[in-house]
Amino acid sequence: MKVLAFDIGGTNCRMALARVEGQVLCLERKAQVSTDSVRTARDLYCAAQNLWGQEMQGAAACGLAVAGPVFSWGARLSNADLVINRADLEDCLGMPVNLCNDFAAVAYALETKAGKGAEHCHGGAPDQTRVRAVVGAGTGFGCGLLLPSGVYVPSEGGHMTFPFEPEEESFAAFLRQSLHWSQLTADNVLSGRGLELLAFHVTGRVCSPKEAGERYLQEEDNEVAHLYIRLFARTCRNWALATLCLGGLWIAGSLAMCNRQIVRSELFAREFVQGVHADLLARVPILLFDDADYGLWGAARAGQRGLYERSTW
Repeated sequence: MKVLAFDIGGTNCRMALARVEGQVLCLERKAQVSTDSVRTARDLYCAAQNLWGQEMQGAAACGLAVAGPVFSWGARLSNADLVINRADLEDCLGMPVNLCNDFAAVAYALETKAGKGAEHCHGGAPDQTRVRAVVGAGTGFGCGLLLPSGVYVPSEGGHMTFPFEPEEESFAAFLRQSLHWSQLTADNVLSGRGLELLAFHVTGRVCSPKEAGERYLQEEDNEVAHLYIRLFARTCRNWALATLCLGGLWIAGSLAMCNRQIVRSELFAREFVQGVHADLLARVPILLFDDADYGLWGAARAGQRGLYERSTW
């Protein structure tokens, strides 16, 4: 059985043609186009058709992950001019479409090769009979959790008020002034924009999030890295306490995956394992995605899951 998968972000639209044998999912074909080149459901269909043509014959379902709000009728991308109507896409493809948010796809990826092959950085062994959670920082900060039953639970945890320590208040005040926003969240602090402003606050140097990561986050022996790692680990700790994810906390997002020392470091581990529940936190498996296509894996898994759910109606 074949499954078509799309993972649409603000810049890139990734797509894949996957095969399911038994219950094992494998990505056979992968490609990427600019998000600007796909404005409608028909554009998505044409992009896949131009790439794979006859290979799409026999595909039974489609999984579509979108970095934005998802509705019963379709989805809208948060940071680009793109609206996908589910019925239109199903008409074009001639197959059912299971539509999900990008962080639902991250959680579904835990059930695939991408999740199982993640780097184990700290804590105990993953246990899929317990709650598993996901977080990620890139253009924003997202999170969610997967129940032992396989049900994804969405969250707006990235918009919770950020827990600054007193000694960090100068940076918090700088962020409020720079962003013209009084109530700071993980989305403000840990995203690429937050890293960019942190680097400027500490060093006075103007640089892009990518440049800041390459310059400061590859090692932890500088003030930018020290503060960012502590802020990131503290947010992960709060999410682990909120979800009791003894099945594991998987970390996604371009900032951590491109600057892996953020999660690998002993500073992260020390900041994460603190407080009255330190013994519990020490047991939480911390894993870092290694496969940059985790969103595609998750979208393909969403398509597979949607097909299975329809077959059990």
